[in-house]
Order: sequence, then structure tokens, then C-alpha cells
Amino acid sequence: MPQKKSKYRYHGPVYSFEHYICDWDGETWAQSEAKALANLAYRYKTNNGLAPGTKIILSADHLYETTAVDDTDEIAGYHQITLDEYMKEA
Repeated sequence: MPQKKSKYRYHGPVYSFEHYICDWDGETWAQSEAKALANLAYRYKTNNGLAPGTKIILSADHLYETTAVDDTDEIAGYHQITLDEYMKEA
């Protein structure tokens, strides 16, 4: 059964151990707000060369749900088609 995924956008402060680092923007697809925050914190770490275990805090107050889909076949305006459908269009 397909699960609802939503696109989340974060625009706000990043903290590490209660110390302000910077303001940051990021996007992710997730099934919940909590998972979106975890995905975004991990993305911030990897994009900035931090160790995966580094404590990064993002505030849910700055997280916005922008799009929801019921099936992962239609994410970001794309529709997955079969090879036969593609060949008919060509």
C-alpha cells in the first residue's frame, strides 16, 4: 500500500549543542515531520563536512509542508511510465 509522502522545506536557524551556527535552507521528501527534520539534519551534516554523529538541531517552527502525494510514482511533477508506454510515445 502506498504511503503518503510530503515535501518539506526548512528555512531557519541551525544549532549545534545550543550554539547558533547559521541560517539554512533545505528540502526533503518524508512521511512525517519528524523524519523530515532528521533527513534535513543529516543533509546539513553531509553538505558541511560534519561527522554523522554531530548533534544538529533544527526547529520544527521553521519547517513547512509544501506538497503531498499518495504514491511515489508522482513526485516533483514526474510520472513513472513503463517501457511499453515509452516506446508507444517515441
